[in-house]
This record gives sequence, C-alpha cells and structure tokens, in this order.
Amino acid sequence: MNDLLELLMAPRKRTAPPEVIRSFFELLPLPHPRDGEKREIFEEELRLSKQAFLAASKRGLMKADLNVDLTAPANIVAVIAEKLGSNPKMASYLDVCKYVGATQHKQWLQPLDLGVLADWLAERGHKLELWELAKFCTIAEIARFAHELPYDGDLVRSLHEHPLYKFVDKIALSAQHWGKKPLAWQEVVKFHRLLMNFEVGLPGFEVRYDYTMIYHHPRGWAEFTGERQTGPSDPKTKPWLDGDIGLIISFQGEHVMTIGVSPSATGLLVNQIQLLKKQGNRWLYKLPKPYFEHMLERLSLACEAEGIDMYLVKGESLRDQIKALYEKLTLDDQTGERIRRTYNQPLASLSRSRANTVINGHKYRKLSRRK
Repeated sequence: MNDLLELLMAPRKRTAPPEVIRSFFELLPLPHPRDGEKREIFEEELRLSKQAFLAASKRGLMKADLNVDLTAPANIVAVIAEKLGSNPKMASYLDVCKYVGATQHKQWLQPLDLGVLADWLAERGHKLELWELAKFCTIAEIARFAHELPYDGDLVRSLHEHPLYKFVDKIALSAQHWGKKPLAWQEVVKFHRLLMNFEVGLPGFEVRYDYTMIYHHPRGWAEFTGERQTGPSDPKTKPWLDGDIGLIISFQGEHVMTIGVSPSATGLLVNQIQLLKKQGNRWLYKLPKPYFEHMLERLSLACEAEGIDMYLVKGESLRDQIKALYEKLTLDDQTGERIRRTYNQPLASLSRSRANTVINGHKYRKLSRRK
C-alpha cells in the first residue's frame, strides 16, 4: 500500500521537449500519436511550431504558405473514394471506425465496392478529419471535397486549424456574405489565383494576406496581422478589414497599407484602400502615381488575367455604411467628406461604369482599365 502511495505522490517526470521543431503546416495534417509520452512530445512540438508561425505572421500570411495549385477533378467524391478505398488498411479503418458498411447497410470490402464508399462520403464525409485524408489526397482534392460537402462537421472544423484551408474557405464564404450566391469550385480557384498574383510591382514592397478574426463576419479585425489587445489600455495594432480578405502591404518589412476585398459572384469588390498612418509615409514617393490609383490598377491587372470583373465602392456609400455600421465610432463631417472624395477621385488609368451595382446596401461601380 505504501509503495502505491509513493508512486502516486511522486512528482511526474516531465516529457523532454522535441529536439527538432517541424513546420506548423507539416504538423497540422498528422495524427496525434496514441502513446501517452509520444503524444505529449508531439503536442509540445505543435505548440512551439504554432508559436513560431504566429510570430512570423505579424504582417499577415506569407504567399509561400498559401500559393498552391487548387485545381481538382470534378468527380471529387469518386476520386476520394478511389484513393481511400484502394488502400486495404484505410478501407478496413473506415469500415470499423466510421461504420461505412453498417451505415450504408451493405458489404463493400470483399469484394471491394468503391461505390458504397463514395455514397458514404457524399452523405457523411463531413465526419472525417484532415489527418485521415492528408496521407492519401492532395491539398486541392481535400479543399474541393470539403467545399462541396452539404455539411461542415468534423472535417471543416479540423481544416480551420490550418490557415491555408481556412483562407480558401474564406474566399468561398465571402460570396455568401456579399451577394448570397455560392461560388463553384472553379471560381474559388480563380479568385485564389487572382489574390496570389496581385503584386505592387515595385522593389521593396511585399503583399501578404489575412482574413477577419471572427470567421463568419464579412468585416472585422484581422486574424494574424498586428498584436491582439490583452487589456483595454493596450494599443490597437490589428488592422480593421472592410472585407472578408485583407491584402496587407508592407514596405521594407513594415506594414504600411491595408486593402480590404470581398470575392463575390459579381466580381471582386474593393471596399478599402487605407494607409496605416496619416503622416510620415515617405515610401509613397516610390510609387509612379497616387497610391489609391496604383493599387486599383494592379488589382485590375490581376482581375483581367482571370477574367473577373472588379468593382469599387462609391465614396458616399462607404461613408454612409460606416456611419450606420459603427454606431460607437464618431464620424465627423470632415472625415466623412474625405472618405467620399478618396473613393470618388478621378482615375487617369481606370474608368468607372455609369450604372450602380448594389450589394449588401453598398453601391459599387465597375472599373475597367483604359486602353
């Protein structure tokens, strides 16, 4: 009895930290080990890896982490079924742990009937998790599979731990926020490629990416950029995004501008082109034209390459929406007029359509580059 008490009261041996820390994106799709000590080591490595990733993302997500080919076949359920079911161990796992045969009321392993598995995936694929798919399927295949499922469930929850998958899903969700019209997968791929191809086009500048911190909000504080407030007296360093997606513009390693855009079934909606500081922007002299027009022109080039229309919010519409949406924010007449003039300013290289397009109460006008 005394030996048992001594064993229970003895201080627990601390697990040694991992010697090598793998990248956050490498660790996320891996299963957590079942062995207790190995699991603790893995979870500590994951914690340290995430900590390093967040520290490196203070100016947004890097293009290198997001710029992947999202092309995936149209018959995605059949493709996933083929990749999972053709591996005997995985097929057995799905039958025993996910109850594929029992759920579908069919024997499908002997002989192998991938049609049964495909039916289960179409109905219950949301019950899978990222680590169960990642060993057999590509990033694009998993992303499209999740996009076309009728339910969110465990799969989307686990995908949202991965910034790349969440960024792609945010593109699709933006169309629901702005126009309530879903995007087909090919359109999601086009918008993703558009965003990845956007460049300032001058040395010293870098484009990074972010999305709203509260996932289901079409506007809000950025998820990664800046520092979160831990107390009411802390400075607000996180930029506000007037769109689901934020393009974070840096010059020589310093965040200098935020562009808020919203992919939609209508086109790319430009809701925000905002300098981080009102004064001391010496970097503006590097631009060949006013910053507002330069960024719109560069966005227009990226849109043209994908055959996507671009729309700019009207100044008075943005001003009025800010007044209506942010009741606690006092918007004086001078600030409101500055917003109106900024977004309605003449553009030498771009022309505005005469017709207004109204989405979510915002008025937009289509922009086209002058030939």
